[in-house]
Amino acid sequence: MTGLDAFDPADRDRIAAMPMFAGMAVTAADPSGLFGAIKESAAMAQALNKARDSKDNPLITAAVESFSSPEGRSAVTTLLKDGVKGKDPKGIVDSLIGEISRLSGIIAEKAPDAAPGFNSWLIDIAQSVAEASKEGGFLGFGGVKVSPEETATIERLKTALSGTATPAATTQTPPPVA
Repeated sequence: MTGLDAFDPADRDRIAAMPMFAGMAVTAADPSGLFGAIKESAAMAQALNKARDSKDNPLITAAVESFSSPEGRSAVTTLLKDGVKGKDPKGIVDSLIGEISRLSGIIAEKAPDAAPGFNSWLIDIAQSVAEASKEGGFLGFGGVKVSPEETATIERLKTALSGTATPAATTQTPPPVA
């Protein structure tokens, strides 16, 4: 098992940013407004803090440690900004899921022992973000815990991480809500 040292320098920061990519893809799938975005961001931060104590997967440990330095946070923030800049929400989801798919293939090749746990962690982060804020409703009443768009994005994420993704599978749009 290995940390980020097994990867090319160009991919290290991108792999460390994958938790943020996964969470942001879910957030962009069905934007929840200011308070929803705050709750979803807090869910991402909480997942990173929780993983800080985990020593089971060196790739998770390395990704979390990258957030502990100002340089690491800055690199991830820059990558995230570049991933969303000038894009509408659908474009953000497509871009981030596509990058996750690409990086997942690299991880499977260079860190096959760490890949399954890392991928499960990313899915857990996406699910936590989706469940952090109700979607729809009015003034906190009604709505659903996880919207169909968020569910579809999590399914796309699972496909991207499974190694079976095709370009069409990672960029398809979720079905319209009835």
